[in-house]
Amino acid sequence: MFYKKLNLLVFLSMIFINYVSLNAEIQQNSNQTTNLSITTETQTSVQEQIITTQTPQVTITTQAPQIIQEIKPEPVFFTGPIAKRILDKGKIIVGMEPAYPPFEYKEPLGNIVGFDVDIASELAKAMNVSVEFKEYSWNELIPALNNDEIDIIISGITKTPQRQLLVDFSESYYKTGQVVVVSKKLKNIKNKDDLNKKNIKIGTQKDTTGETALKENFPQANIKLYNDIDSCAVDLIKNKIDAFVYDKPLAEIFVETFKDKIFIPIEQITTEEYCFAIKKGDDNFIKWLNDFINKLKENKTYDEFYKKWFTKK
Repeated sequence: MFYKKLNLLVFLSMIFINYVSLNAEIQQNSNQTTNLSITTETQTSVQEQIITTQTPQVTITTQAPQIIQEIKPEPVFFTGPIAKRILDKGKIIVGMEPAYPPFEYKEPLGNIVGFDVDIASELAKAMNVSVEFKEYSWNELIPALNNDEIDIIISGITKTPQRQLLVDFSESYYKTGQVVVVSKKLKNIKNKDDLNKKNIKIGTQKDTTGETALKENFPQANIKLYNDIDSCAVDLIKNKIDAFVYDKPLAEIFVETFKDKIFIPIEQITTEEYCFAIKKGDDNFIKWLNDFINKLKENKTYDEFYKKWFTKK
């Protein structure tokens, strides 16, 4: 065994000596080398970086022709099924109901714009993918998500215990609540008890947190549920109902538009948090989304979007 090891050592030594001699001869003739640099870098940013995965640069000197090799390992947060699917297709598909200004709504030419649209676009930029927005009615959003028609819901969706059974939520990116918009024909309304009566008709959009708030706070009222909030608002203006319950941001815009007909007589009746929603099964992507939200707020991009969409002009 000793002689076998000794022979192997001698053999390896001869190879090394020949290599050194050959390399010296080549350097003497050409006096040049070709550098092969292999750099692995995945960058995403929201003005300041949100997440960066980078391996140290390695430089190898060789006599072979120069070769450029790109290595793109996935960040640990992008190894789950949802994030990996988004990266593989190079696009994130965002589901929303564009009937909720200033979060998402349609311009006259049909483009979907709003606070959520800007945040979703920034999210796509951070993942280094393109973004596509798909329009759904409110009741269709979660089924579309779980059927893989969309990758994420960013549409003013509130985290609730019931919804958490169906989808996974990120941390909150916006805090709000439900308010009651009342017809000015009921100008003597001072508190919730004044509305919690059988002769008071109160509407809201069905299958929303507005419906939950309405039933919990006004169980004695004459409740009417609508497929969309626009129909509910129109009925209030036409005095077909006495009040409606909805999210504070949209309700305030509605009141500002028709301030001669409606008003908000009492403080908001709930506190809610808007979050991103994804299909269950990708905890690492949820962690990354939480990090994205935090960095968006830290680097003031969030403040810029908020000022753009919520500051009166």
